[in-house]
Amino acid sequence: MEILKGKGQRSWSVGLSVADLTESILKDKRKVHSVSTLAKGCCNINSEVFLSLPCILGTSGVIEMVKLEEDPSVQEKLQSSAGSIHDLQQQLKL
Repeated sequence: MEILKGKGQRSWSVGLSVADLTESILKDKRKVHSVSTLAKGCCNINSEVFLSLPCILGTSGVIEMVKLEEDPSVQEKLQSSAGSIHDLQQQLKL
């Protein structure tokens, strides 16, 4: 928190984002948020990677992922990003 105090305006945006996410979960608002979630099964991604994707949040957390646009170039870029992240994870040897 000390780092955020020195950031001024940015600390407000972080706080407001956290408050918005918390409210959606606690009040079961079923609102769309971009959150880090397991992307396996989305857009033909077969590896266990987490990406920031639009999801509906409620009291159970991520209720469902919002369907992404079907533009092949967008899906290819997403798959490429997932592949890059997966490759980096493999290098970590965790």
